[in-house]
Amino acid sequence: MSKRSGFKVLIVAPWGYPPQWREARYCMRNVRIGGIVLDNCCIGCSSSLTLYLLLKSHDMVSNTQLLVIGSDTVIKPSGSDIRGSVEKWFNSIKKTLLDTTRCNGLEKKDEWVNDIHVGVVPGIGEYYGYFFRGDIVKMFVEAYRNIVKNIKDFNPSVIALDTTHGLNILTIAVLYATIAASIVYNKSVFIVNSEPYPLGRKTSTCIPSEKPKPVNGVPELYIHDISLLQQVIDFLRALNSMRYLNEKQLNKLLEGLRRQSSSNQEYVEVIDKITCMVEASRTGLLGLIYNNSKLSNGKSIPFTIRNIYDILNRFPKLDYNTPWFKPCIKNREVVYEENISMIPAEYVPILDFLRKYMGEFETLAQSEYLKEFAKHMGKILEKSGYWDRKQIVVEEASDLTEIACKVFRETGKEVIDNRLLEEYWRKSKGFLGDGHSNKIADPRNFAAHAALNFNILNSIRVIEENGECKIVEIIYDYNKLMKTLENLGKSSKLCKCLGSHM
Repeated sequence: MSKRSGFKVLIVAPWGYPPQWREARYCMRNVRIGGIVLDNCCIGCSSSLTLYLLLKSHDMVSNTQLLVIGSDTVIKPSGSDIRGSVEKWFNSIKKTLLDTTRCNGLEKKDEWVNDIHVGVVPGIGEYYGYFFRGDIVKMFVEAYRNIVKNIKDFNPSVIALDTTHGLNILTIAVLYATIAASIVYNKSVFIVNSEPYPLGRKTSTCIPSEKPKPVNGVPELYIHDISLLQQVIDFLRALNSMRYLNEKQLNKLLEGLRRQSSSNQEYVEVIDKITCMVEASRTGLLGLIYNNSKLSNGKSIPFTIRNIYDILNRFPKLDYNTPWFKPCIKNREVVYEENISMIPAEYVPILDFLRKYMGEFETLAQSEYLKEFAKHMGKILEKSGYWDRKQIVVEEASDLTEIACKVFRETGKEVIDNRLLEEYWRKSKGFLGDGHSNKIADPRNFAAHAALNFNILNSIRVIEENGECKIVEIIYDYNKLMKTLENLGKSSKLCKCLGSHM
């Protein structure tokens, strides 16, 4: 069989303290990872290496990488570069473990050690007479950084997580970090764990070690609250619903965040704007998210695609190649200096998701012309299953452009006010009467015309470029628009989102 083209697996494995591991025969019986079936055994001290070797040599896998995530606590801290010493130690360990792992009918290649990468996270607890003052959030986000770095560099098809060898709190942090990264980067996760090592069974170890000297006295153990990690995952899952233009689950979580302290409200505010953008997109209200839509009171619409892009660009960008927490020794303690500039640690994956998600709207953010904008918006609606709304936004943008351009050609006016727009709209549609420009659009009519109803528009600006007439700006009558949005009812958030910006 030939290798499946482009199918790559990233294995993530928390490793606690390898010198304690003993040799075992690790077997995978009909284990499925992304449709690949593993059925073989290896003898060694690590289930992660078994998984790595079986995937690395599999006929249907294009390539495999292993990311080992360890803790600063594995060796006695010394010198100024604690993290560098720990990484060097893990790199020597990975080679020894790979060399001592033997699989049935499998010939290893020396260069495979180069596809085993090491990430080190802050430690927690007392080791070697030092107290490591990390915490679960620092451990989580540093694990997340390492996983994301490997996803960006390797672009795996799927992620496999082996939880066999991690220390208790390290395993939890890496588990949550893997789930978080999989949501942000839209990857499937497969989780494996070996059976417990049998009591009373004693085989040789693969890594030599020195046993620490016993210390008398009752140790002090802190109980850590890890519920924040679950909240982050809940938030990411709600954010993930936006990929299907569904903002309702996220709105419920935002209500809870707003009741909390005023700190970090800038993140809540930008997410608020994005939920309004998603609601307007889902309901086909094209005019409200068009980049060059403005209000008659001189303000911009806060949830247009470009406005949200500009807001996200103002937040600090993170370097995934540099550790976010640096260990330092202070009075028999290892403390962690934070390198994340002005971003609360728990918001890192959330902000990462928002940038990743809005990246899908990049073409829209660059669109200046209404018809071009509608065309790209239509593709997003169709992809999300809203093909009926796609037809509406494309047709309504085309109709409005046609009417506006007719006014421009016949009058020479680039800025077309509501009176002229209504006059030509009535001629185009064959309507007679004294006009209804003061009427507010009902919700159904508002959506049916992609929020481009002539009676709520204050003016439109057109230009001629290469012989083609294009709409380049829409000005809404603020009061009429707000009354129209109020008619949408409590199920809509648009009126509140627009009103809070004034």
